[in-house]
Amino acid sequence: MPDNPRIPILSEAPVDEERIYVTGTGGAPRLVGITREHSETDAQGERRYIKTVLHITASDGQLINPKHPNAYDCGICGRQFLSEQTTRYCHGCQTIICLQSCAHPIILEDNSQGYLCPACHRHMRRTNFIHFLFSIA
Repeated sequence: MPDNPRIPILSEAPVDEERIYVTGTGGAPRLVGITREHSETDAQGERRYIKTVLHITASDGQLINPKHPNAYDCGICGRQFLSEQTTRYCHGCQTIICLQSCAHPIILEDNSQGYLCPACHRHMRRTNFIHFLFSIA
């Protein structure tokens, strides 16, 4: 038998629960986190406070941080409820784009990485091709 067996819980106070929502671009609220706090009293009369935090995952599998709840919808393919880790702004038109299928990585003039949506990427390629044609003529 263990030296210090777990002491059974005699009573549990009501649960204080806080639900955290984020409003998407469609206007419908979505649950991103639940925080529950409650106290327990054991057989020796000692009270313990227990806090549980439940994080909800976005549709891309990333956890949404309840302290800074942000979820985005891709402006190109329409994927909804995406986390900050898998979305970027288009460097050309500032549309929110997902990294999975819509973002085209580019190298900017200061050697940092940027992203373009498909329309801006086509425009940039067309412009670069025209500049190339006039440079060899």
